Amino acid sequence: MTPRPKVSTATSLEKLASLVIDSVISDAAVSDEVSITGITHNSKEVKVGDLYVAVPGEKHHGIEFISEAIAFGAVAIASDAHGVAIAASHGIPNLLIPEVRRDMAILAAHIYD
Repeated sequence: MTPRPKVSTATSLEKLASLVIDSVISDAAVSDEVSITGITHNSKEVKVGDLYVAVPGEKHHGIEFISEAIAFGAVAIASDAHGVAIAASHGIPNLLIPEVRRDMAILAAHIYD
């Protein structure tokens, strides 16, 4: 496991949404109250305060591992329309990002400065 960069301050889910074109925070998300301190697309590497990015793949979708991500401390989920629909059913704040891989890079660059 690669060590993560240190994060000096948390970022709100609302701020992250403003960085990605066409992103949408679910109505259920109280964005000002969601502070993000890390980001990962690997559910096994989630730390408390992370944004878990559920990436669609050829055989599996990262949203299949939402329960694990939440158990490890994910405070919000970012994904495509399929992923955020499932995240909403789990009652966790979520962010719809249209180009998951590209947008994950934008979000990570901001979080880790």
